[in-house]
Formats: sequence, C-alpha cells, structure tokens
Amino acid sequence: MPKMPKTKVQQEAEIEDNAELARVVFQSLPPEDIELLTEAIQHLDPKDYLFTERPFKSKRGQQAIACRKGEYKFSGLSCPFQKPSPAVYALMCKYAANNDVSVESVMVHVNVYPEGTSSGIQAHRDDEDIIDPKFPILCMQIGFATLHIWSGSPGDAKMRKGATRKLEGAMSYSLDPQITHGIKRTRKEETRSTRHSFTFRVMSK
Repeated sequence: MPKMPKTKVQQEAEIEDNAELARVVFQSLPPEDIELLTEAIQHLDPKDYLFTERPFKSKRGQQAIACRKGEYKFSGLSCPFQKPSPAVYALMCKYAANNDVSVESVMVHVNVYPEGTSSGIQAHRDDEDIIDPKFPILCMQIGFATLHIWSGSPGDAKMRKGATRKLEGAMSYSLDPQITHGIKRTRKEETRSTRHSFTFRVMSK
C-alpha cells in the first residue's frame, strides 16, 4: 500500500523537530576521553551515591562532584559535592578550558543506572540557580539511552515532544541549559548493562 503524502502540519512539525535537534551537538567520545571516563567510573564509590526512585521505579545512583564545598539541589533533592578523582578532574579541566572558565566553577552530576533498571528522566530544563545559563551543558555517557528534545517549557500546555536521538556506547551531547530535554525510559532489552552519565555544568558565582 503506497504511503500517504505528509500533510502540511506534519511537514511543519518535522521541520520544527529537526530545528530543535540541530541545537544539540552530538559526538562520539575520542579514545582519550573514553579512557578517562572509564577510569572515573572505576573510582566511583557507591557509598557516596544518593539513590532515588522515580515514579516508574527507575532506581538510579547520583553524585555531585566539584572542587569546592557545597551541594547540588534539584527536584527536591540534595547531593553534597564530592571531591573529583584525578580522571574526573582531568575531564573537568577540559570542559573548563573549552568554556574559558576556571575549573573551580565546574560541577559534575553523575547518574548511575544499574543493570536491569530503567534510565528515564522526565522533561526538564537545567535552570537551577546554581547553574550559569550562559554556558552549554555537556553530558558524557557510556551505555544506552534515547534523548528527547521538547519544544516549549516544562508544564507549558503548548509543550510538544519533538525530536529524539539514540545514544549508544561512548557518546557525548552538548546543549543550551534552557532547552527542554529528557531521557526516554528504556525497554528491558536495552538495560543489559549499567549506564553511566557525567554531566558537566558551569556554576554561577
């Protein structure tokens, strides 16, 4: 049966979705970053995790890492800053240099999804007061996930789920903190291994 031609509304929606996705920079991680990220994962201490249960029973461990004392507050939760391992510090230095900021102003939010758990995150913007909106966030990840980009603001009646992009293996994506984004809940066959994500942000002064 021949495919029906797309309507004008469908065509306009597709153009909008592509435009939203074009605002995100995707890259495969270079070998040196994979090596550092792998070393960073090996030095994570489970006793420092803040474990959270989402409404769809997605258990994940979280850590916040920075060179200064403090905590990262988000979604009613609070992660005290842990000191960076040498590998994490090296990645923080690279992110700081790329954004022309000091490494002391960089924060890393680590998410760990154990094998067999869903890795979904609801639509949100990185708009906490601690985050400087002038700088892009950078997420490095190892594992499987699907990134969703929405048009509009969270809670806005006009917000519409738009473009998606699968993340598999060692990848990174960079986006403006004000872009509404989230991670689709993974299916059982996609949770055979643990997923780690390290999200780098510049803190406001």
